[in-house]
Amino acid sequence: MHDVAGRRFSGICNYTNMGNKHSKGGNWENVLNFIPESDKTSDITHNIAHEGLESCALELIDGSEDIENVWVYTQPPHEAQLTAGLLYHAFVVLKTDGWWWSIEKDTGGIFLQRSKKKEFVKEHFRMEKREVPLSLEAGDRGRMKMQDLIHWLYKQREVRKGYRIDNRDLNCLGFAKRVFDEFAKSKFWELIIP
Repeated sequence: MHDVAGRRFSGICNYTNMGNKHSKGGNWENVLNFIPESDKTSDITHNIAHEGLESCALELIDGSEDIENVWVYTQPPHEAQLTAGLLYHAFVVLKTDGWWWSIEKDTGGIFLQRSKKKEFVKEHFRMEKREVPLSLEAGDRGRMKMQDLIHWLYKQREVRKGYRIDNRDLNCLGFAKRVFDEFAKSKFWELIIP
């Protein structure tokens, strides 16, 4: 393992001490950015490459946790998204027996946040308050386990797809729909784009 500009590298499993606070927008990184305690002032973010999803990510989370509930929320876009014509940002919140989670895609990558408190994944992104108002778009009981979410990200090659605001399959809306539809027990999110 070696340090480069505040990042620790050990191959495909890296973490950074550069802080969780985000700049709105950014350059796409082909990694899953895992923030293990989004309710703390911790500045640790694990950056997990596609090749490390099924090994590294499952060392950091309890893959046996059942996904009990799943919701899709939308919020007003941040300035970079609005300028590019995106009308709203979508993200998914999950509840397991031990944690609250959010997973979402933006111009900087795919982000998985975890907290013991729902508000720190629903109302915050990388330790900053989300744009308001938040709108609940869909909710359902969950199915499968957290290890299935990680395996799905790997199998679908989600971290390698990149981000394009003008392409629903490559932006936050399509990603949130795919996650919700895969892990909701009986419902689908009817994504309507004007």
